[in-house]
Amino acid sequence: MNLRTLFNIKNKIVISRRNAGFGDNLFAAAHAWHYAKKTNRTLVINWAPSRYLKDDKTNGFSYFFDVPEEILGVPVIADDKVSFLARLLIRMPITPLKYFVPSIFALAARRFLKTKTPQFINNIITKREDWIKDLIEQSRDVNSKLLIFDGCYGFLVDETEPFFLQLQLNPKLSQRVDEFVEKHFKDKSVIGIHIRYYDKTMPVSNHTQYWLEPEKSLESIKDKLNEVIDGLTGKDYIIYLATDSKEVQDYINQNFDKVVKYKKEFGTHDNLELHDERPVETASASLIEMFLLTKSEIMLRFPPSGSWFSHLGSIHSDEIVNFEEN
Repeated sequence: MNLRTLFNIKNKIVISRRNAGFGDNLFAAAHAWHYAKKTNRTLVINWAPSRYLKDDKTNGFSYFFDVPEEILGVPVIADDKVSFLARLLIRMPITPLKYFVPSIFALAARRFLKTKTPQFINNIITKREDWIKDLIEQSRDVNSKLLIFDGCYGFLVDETEPFFLQLQLNPKLSQRVDEFVEKHFKDKSVIGIHIRYYDKTMPVSNHTQYWLEPEKSLESIKDKLNEVIDGLTGKDYIIYLATDSKEVQDYINQNFDKVVKYKKEFGTHDNLELHDERPVETASASLIEMFLLTKSEIMLRFPPSGSWFSHLGSIHSDEIVNFEEN
């Protein structure tokens, strides 16, 4: 995709740009799709540069996924390569000036200042995020031909489900999913469990409160998983585990039989998320894990606050087992 391609699109455009975890990225794209459908825009998905790829020009979405021509009437564009000028425009958009350019400087300032960000910068960022959320939630169109959404919003969960149901991995990754399913899941009840680890030394998030006492959290997971197994009344089952923590994986292995997981590398720093520490090394395996969760008949997600990484699996699973909120 270059500037000529972008400006030759006849429809108004909404561009989804985000460079965070896969779950966040997909929810950002799903909300942009919802807005595009309601306002008759073309959806452009741009994950370039992507933390999951070494080449800044490669569009991560088209690299990992099979890009459809349209999703329920919304034209979708996700070119394999994104030119430097197109990336520059998308990262520092000039339209609408009032809302987007100040936010770029504010975000850069916040990254530079880290925890000592002045309140007025946070106010600029919050104002912009609220404005975009209102646009999406109210399906309110604006005159600008080009809009760029870069947040992970997550509030229109049901409305964005059709986008997730259309997601398909590229053939190479999809084949690996099928091979794993044939080898481990065939003729078994699959209990899928996604455990999103979050060390208490990491920046505070909605996951923090559930990992303040890791031993108690792991004990709670063990009890709930045993409860599910007991309810199967003799059925042949397999536990499919997806987690970003080797310590969590070791704990589950030590306490349960019939555990399978897709092999990937783990990080070495407790205070870094895996997609921050080893994004390129774990990218393909993480997406395979995400799609293997869709094969679960019963699914557990911890923390109770949920993780967008396992949202796709929750749509496909027959039963979701919830943990009690603290």
